Amino acid sequence: FDKTGTITVGKREMTDFVNISEIDNVNFIEFLYLSSFSDITHEGKSIRRFTEHHEDYKEIIIDEVQYEPLPFSSSEPISGCNYNGMEIRKGSVRSITHYLGKTISDLPESILLITKQIATNHGTPLLLTVNKKIVGVIHLRDRFRKGIMKKKQKFHDHDLHTIIVTGDNAITT
Repeated sequence: FDKTGTITVGKREMTDFVNISEIDNVNFIEFLYLSSFSDITHEGKSIRRFTEHHEDYKEIIIDEVQYEPLPFSSSEPISGCNYNGMEIRKGSVRSITHYLGKTISDLPESILLITKQIATNHGTPLLLTVNKKIVGVIHLRDRFRKGIMKKKQKFHDHDLHTIIVTGDNAITT
């Protein structure tokens, strides 16, 4: 059995994204950056780092008068901002569908497939929305602690199989 931080480091980081919109990657990266500009969570900081190192990143000068942050909290499990007349939000699939007034089963099959692929590969999918339209999926992933893979292999060598059960997503493997 695992609790957060025993097998994994306990700090999810952005590793990739899927742009499912007609927005070009330069603007998509800008929306990602804006969604996390004031996000002090580890995940938010990792999204900013990811965007700043992405090949499509262009330096963004934010008009802080126009920028209204929406911080993550347990009572409001989505985050993002209102900026220059746009609502930019990111959050778990469940939280974003609730924000949009939908259920997970209402999502297009293509989005469900992407989120399932991320979850199946031990990641955590987040949805990114602009003006209440889903524009992309963020892939977060936690790293295994040093030495865990060798210990896991010892179990496998003795025909014992490990299973990670997580509350981060509905698919556990």
